[in-house]
Amino acid sequence: MMWITAVALLLASCKKDNQLIPLSGTITLSSRLYGSGPYYAKGFNFAQGATVNFVSQSSPVDLLVTPIQTLAGDVVGGIFENPQGLDALNLTNYFSDSNAAQNFFDTYSEVNVTSFTSMSDSLRVGEIYTFRTSGNKYAKILVKAINLLNDGTQQYVDVQMQYKYQPSGSTTF
Repeated sequence: MMWITAVALLLASCKKDNQLIPLSGTITLSSRLYGSGPYYAKGFNFAQGATVNFVSQSSPVDLLVTPIQTLAGDVVGGIFENPQGLDALNLTNYFSDSNAAQNFFDTYSEVNVTSFTSMSDSLRVGEIYTFRTSGNKYAKILVKAINLLNDGTQQYVDVQMQYKYQPSGSTTF
């Protein structure tokens, strides 16, 4: 039984500096700005399996959520983007039915796309993306929820996403 537990932990994560790095999970990325100047956002770094502060192009961020705003400044949606401008995103599939989207995400086991862009179109729940990092490693992403929010000082968009990362560079998840 102990051997099975150890194998399960190895399959679900990798280790860096004696800390387990999650290779999959569900997180919420937000376009909310933090700080008091300079402002910063929180992006996601797949190799770290964590959100990280995005202050400049040199920040170790793979993926950001950026708001879509009207001319009046109202937030009406969001997009994914790679802050370094790398062609990293591919809209691999879309399902209006959440069960069908989850099933596709769960069974999507090999990257078979070759065309990537630096940013998505307006995000929709049920979209499945293939993400390619600057180190040619892959992740798959399922958009699970999108919430337009206003905290009284700013409007922003939160995007809940499920991801699975392949740290070896293999195209198989």
